[in-house]
Amino acid sequence: MEERFCLHCRGRVRGRSDKKFCSESCRNMHNNQLNSTANAIIRNVNIILRKNRRLLGMFLGDEERLVISRESMLLKGFNFEYFTKRFVDNDGYTYFFVYEYGYFALSAEEFVIVKDPALDEGELD
Repeated sequence: MEERFCLHCRGRVRGRSDKKFCSESCRNMHNNQLNSTANAIIRNVNIILRKNRRLLGMFLGDEERLVISRESMLLKGFNFEYFTKRFVDNDGYTYFFVYEYGYFALSAEEFVIVKDPALDEGELD
């Protein structure tokens, strides 16, 4: 009979002929390692989106709309490459939304931040 070795720890595998791991923990660790790269990408994107959402909410506060400089947003760590939705209104402005908060460029250096009332937390139930 051919000797088999664990795919994770390379220890000897005993039992069924199709068994690939020496223990449940080795099987779990092996599968977690396989999925870690994909999960890391998703986790990192979600971290950036949450930060962008938090910053837009912080900037806007209780206002309906706010004009803010690009520099102010960048200084706080806002990442313009990550958003959840793009929308072009009838006037031709392209809005970028991070969940319920949106922004559009007035110029290369000035943005307007808004909140979509249809996506307000109270109306999602």
